[in-house]
Amino acid sequence: MDKFCEEFEQTRPTNNNSDQLISQEETERKLREKLEFELAAKERQITTLVIETQKLQSTLIKIKETSFTQVNTERERKRLMNHVYLFFLFRFLILKML
Repeated sequence: MDKFCEEFEQTRPTNNNSDQLISQEETERKLREKLEFELAAKERQITTLVIETQKLQSTLIKIKETSFTQVNTERERKRLMNHVYLFFLFRFLILKML
């Protein structure tokens, strides 16, 4: 019977160690799940930021194109106004000479 008690006592710390190991594994599993959840959330945020960045880049390109078009239109308008002005100036000068 003493031998049985000794064996039981020897296995008891092992069971305790086993319980600690199971508890540690459970803690690690929970931590891993939490980290995986946080990682998935960060990946969603990154995806959202990439999409928003692409939209902003597209908008910026459109604004640049519109600005370029407006600048060119304004230059052309000024050029035409200059031609009109010169036309009337020359016409006035010619008429004045006659």
